[in-house]
Amino acid sequence: MHVSKRILVPCRIVRSVLAGCIVFLGCGSRTFDDFASNDATNHDSQTPIAIVDAHVPDPGVKPQGLDILFVIDNSPSMLLEQENIIKNMHRLFDANQLVSVLPDLRIGVIGPDLGAGNYGLQSCEVAGGDGGRLQNAPRTPGCIPPKDSWISYQDGVTNIPSNTLDPIQQVFEAFSCIAPLGADGCGFEHTLEAARRGLDPQRGINKGFIRPEAALLIVFVTDEDDCSASKPTLFDPNNESLGPPTSFRCFDYGVHCDINDRTKIGPRKDCKPLMSKYLTPVEEYINFFKGLKPAGWIILSAMAGPTDLIEVGASDGEPKLEHSCKTADGGGDPAIRLRAVVEAFKDNGFFNPGNVDICSADFGPALAVIGKRLWEILP
Repeated sequence: MHVSKRILVPCRIVRSVLAGCIVFLGCGSRTFDDFASNDATNHDSQTPIAIVDAHVPDPGVKPQGLDILFVIDNSPSMLLEQENIIKNMHRLFDANQLVSVLPDLRIGVIGPDLGAGNYGLQSCEVAGGDGGRLQNAPRTPGCIPPKDSWISYQDGVTNIPSNTLDPIQQVFEAFSCIAPLGADGCGFEHTLEAARRGLDPQRGINKGFIRPEAALLIVFVTDEDDCSASKPTLFDPNNESLGPPTSFRCFDYGVHCDINDRTKIGPRKDCKPLMSKYLTPVEEYINFFKGLKPAGWIILSAMAGPTDLIEVGASDGEPKLEHSCKTADGGGDPAIRLRAVVEAFKDNGFFNPGNVDICSADFGPALAVIGKRLWEILP
């Protein structure tokens, strides 16, 4: 969503304690350079968080089955992108006829809407939003959703009460039924926090969706960067010291660049996630996702705004983050925080794979790249 936003989203931070993990202080799998602990004016530095390596599975042990979580932005301006991912989702299974080797497949869909706290602001009126819950309501008239909160395929049998004879086609039809989440969600996308809440076994919001024996693929589809707040004061519309109460605050207090003055219009360089008190550190999400599966069993991917062009502009005298890619009806903002989390997974992290970003007309090539990697890790 690319309009003025005034939202408060209180996010309870849950730090995972990972049994049997090795902690390497000051290192970790950070391909997006080191994350910044900013000392710039108007930003409070925090103590860096160590990256935790996932436990290593027994040699020769491979995951049995695959669970996929799609995190699809449902804020305004995302309708065409939702159509794109639906039209091309089958490309995940094209490479090497991957679907023929899946003993068990589950697909779930969530949105990044966590509401607006106590503010009840436009498009964020529902307290807590969707809360990271799997969405399985039919979105197209006459379509058939799965009987469970997720789509299931196992040995030619699905949980979709469809008249379509081909069970694989049933899966694609059910995905097209539940994935178009619309464009009326909250405009402050808590993309990473929604995924954490949806997958956190301690919360149990989507109990039974992911299994310990299965690999996990998370696909983020969004036109803005993550804005998972750790302090609701970031969205206080009456706190003028934080700058204009728009989504620019997410960039201003979530990212560190060579210039950290919102009054200076122009390009930015060397931008990295900021260790601040307002947004949840990306390291927390990296640690959480790594703790869900043995090393190599989880893949993170994103179709989002590219990060090679970052520029601060102005609109009506207020700072705004310019699109880093453009489409006929809008564009995508640079997803700096999201990229840092995805690329922390090295060979299993795919940020805009195949140079396909959120503005691309065809997501198919990106999904084919991810599908090829799935073939390599599954038996």
